[in-house]
Amino acid sequence: MAVPGSESGGWLLDMATTTVALGKIHDASHRKEATIPAGWATDAAGVPTTDTQTALRGLPTPLGGYKGSASDCWWSFSPRDFPADRWRPMWDRCGSVLNRCA
Repeated sequence: MAVPGSESGGWLLDMATTTVALGKIHDASHRKEATIPAGWATDAAGVPTTDTQTALRGLPTPLGGYKGSASDCWWSFSPRDFPADRWRPMWDRCGSVLNRCA
């Protein structure tokens, strides 16, 4: 998602819609790491897991944390609801919050 801005730039949100991209779990598997951080994935039954191989048979967890905040900024301050001259201050405010989290 992107919004045009002034000469100094716009606002761009490029992210996986899960806590981490599935590729990070695959990378952990290829590196023979037995575990992944808590909160990254669930097993096939939807139970949270830190076991890398179990996670590959399950699903990454849905987005949250700073990604949830980014999505909230997009939907709360969507340009469809505001005239162009009001976009920039709102996107700057969201960006300053998200840059501290990244």
